[in-house]
Amino acid sequence: MKIVGIDYGHGETSAGYVNSETVIGNEIHMQDLKISGEQIVIPSVICKTHSGEFVINPSANQLAKADSVGICFKAPIVGNERYEQISEENKLFFGAFLSEVYNSIVSNDNNPLHIDNEGNMDFKVYIACPSGWDDTQVRAYKDFVRMDCNIPLIDIVKESRAAYIAARRKVGGGIRTQGGNVLVIDFGSSTIDFTYFNNSSKFEPIHEGYPYGASQVEKDVLSYLIKSNPDAKQNVDVVLQRCGKTMGMNSLLFSIRKQKEEYFGSDNQMSFNPTIHLRELLLDKTLTGLYIEPKEENGYSKSQLTGIILKDYIASLSEMLDDFRNKEGVSSIDKVILTGGASRMFFFKDLVSEKYSVSKNEDTLIVDLEPSLTISEGIAAFGYMNEMSEQAEQPLWEDVNNWISQQLPTLLRSTIEKSIGDMYYDDFWSITYDYKEGKIVKDGKHNLDGLEDKYLELLSNWSSNEDKMSAKIAEAVQKSIKESTEAAMKKFDLYG
Repeated sequence: MKIVGIDYGHGETSAGYVNSETVIGNEIHMQDLKISGEQIVIPSVICKTHSGEFVINPSANQLAKADSVGICFKAPIVGNERYEQISEENKLFFGAFLSEVYNSIVSNDNNPLHIDNEGNMDFKVYIACPSGWDDTQVRAYKDFVRMDCNIPLIDIVKESRAAYIAARRKVGGGIRTQGGNVLVIDFGSSTIDFTYFNNSSKFEPIHEGYPYGASQVEKDVLSYLIKSNPDAKQNVDVVLQRCGKTMGMNSLLFSIRKQKEEYFGSDNQMSFNPTIHLRELLLDKTLTGLYIEPKEENGYSKSQLTGIILKDYIASLSEMLDDFRNKEGVSSIDKVILTGGASRMFFFKDLVSEKYSVSKNEDTLIVDLEPSLTISEGIAAFGYMNEMSEQAEQPLWEDVNNWISQQLPTLLRSTIEKSIGDMYYDDFWSITYDYKEGKIVKDGKHNLDGLEDKYLELLSNWSSNEDKMSAKIAEAVQKSIKESTEAAMKKFDLYG
């Protein structure tokens, strides 16, 4: 059995893979699939050529010559008070991107996947969605992927659950071996998803999602560039006039996003200097010398970036952390695991450390070293676990509860009866063996009267020594329950 897990992220996209043949016991070996050529992570950007062809992972040249460009298009198919419904234009980009990525993965010769001439596949597909989407939005997304995008989807998993599973597998030996109550924060481009694992809750973590993804950073940076530098504003207008408002704005935001990721991905960057050369953006040599850039020669210092440009955004993140801390069911937060591409941003790590009193130095703040791949690998692992539990349409914890209420009582009853029976059998067998060996004699004779007396004597001793019998029965019951529950924990991947 092969499971493909695709993380269609707002900012970047990756794909994970699990082959059941490589699973040993409870250890699920998670791998990465190639999306475009040898690339395992690509930006979630798509462009449409003048001939109507859609291109994923476009080059700068393809972007400049495109008829239209899609970026930041991920949104729910149906809206609610918290998440605005996707626009018709972005729905077109979103659907095309989903389809093109899937087709690129399954047709990539670098991947161990196979589809025969009749369309039969040797793999199953799972994807994720933001944890804040409600059931109606998840169902609409599932229908959209299956019918509009023609992807043979098995099921959708919440991003925070996927992060929880992957973090449990990969980081520091796993969440359950970390001790204490653990919070996983998946900081993506469109949403921030929380999974809180409380050790007193054995089956179902607490999930929450917030619409404060890191794409707001490039929007705030571009807005500040326009507001603070008249030359930058004038050159932005040139781009919008040349490309149209939507395509032009998407191209500008994508350029800033790439520079933002480079800045936050390096510990050596002292200043952030987002710069867009119109000649390169629009492939027009007549625009040489025209830039969209900060008015300050050296760009923005860390204090300017966090204290001025991103001040409101960081305040929203701070309120979000407070809000989750006060959620029902959330008690102490002993460790925090950060994952997702945006977890690289230093100010968020500092904010989490301050709010939840955790620290990298004390190993209570753990930052994922491969945040771009965590969700997709977790999706594949979840898919494998779901397939093994033979239920792709309901959460694993429901299967556990059903097993506890329906199968566990019967199993415990039979194993307890057997263990107590075995205990009785040992004593009775010992008497029978002595009789067989001629050691039981009554009135000078070796007969059944002596055997019967020994049996009655044994039963009398048991009934007259309640403490002894209670201890023996308790020991047998304890052994039975331990063996039964350990088998169940292994079955549902909840033990160790």
